[in-house]
Amino acid sequence: MATTGTYGFAPDAGQLVISAFARCGVRRTEITTEHMADARAELNYMMADWSASGVNLWQVDLQSVPLIQGQVTYTVPTSTMFVLDAYISVNSGGATTDRLIFPLSRSDYASLANKTMQGAPTSFWFDRLPNPLLYLWPVPDQTGYYTLNYYRAIQIQDSALSNGAQPDVVFRYLDATMSGLAARLAIIYAPDRVQILAQEATRSRITAVAGDTENVPVRIMPTMQGYFR
Repeated sequence: MATTGTYGFAPDAGQLVISAFARCGVRRTEITTEHMADARAELNYMMADWSASGVNLWQVDLQSVPLIQGQVTYTVPTSTMFVLDAYISVNSGGATTDRLIFPLSRSDYASLANKTMQGAPTSFWFDRLPNPLLYLWPVPDQTGYYTLNYYRAIQIQDSALSNGAQPDVVFRYLDATMSGLAARLAIIYAPDRVQILAQEATRSRITAVAGDTENVPVRIMPTMQGYFR
């Protein structure tokens, strides 16, 4: 069987928009500047929805922050949607060991009697402000001895339709991106197709989300109280 032998299918945002309009029954020769402006807005609204609805594995990175003695709060990049896992690297005698720390809710943090107590950090509270902050407890008792490492889910980058810019999604999400955009544009340009396009958008989104997982066993640990002894 003859195949291309290539893996380069990567349509830019403009091509996805044209395909989405085709599903709405709008020919490419009929697309105007107004069409493109609406498409760009809807694509960015959809990316905002996807960023807020859960963890997208291709939008996860690791941040490392040296800790300072007595400093309670640490700034978090504004593009951060969620803090997923966090651990402290302890530097002692040239050797580094890593120790997991655990999240607190706002109520948990508020209930701490001494929020400035110093020691080896064991927990954190992520305050999701417009300029988010991360609170550590206990507060670091040494400078240069601890490094905070945390995995975060990042906001999907803005979409643009000029200069061949590509949407900030991976290959497995291309169909979901185009199908979702078509359903949104149908509300404006093809109301008679909204239902069928919305169904297809839901199907492709479910398929993409189901494939965007880590294929590892699930472990349920009911308590970690011994960890802090």
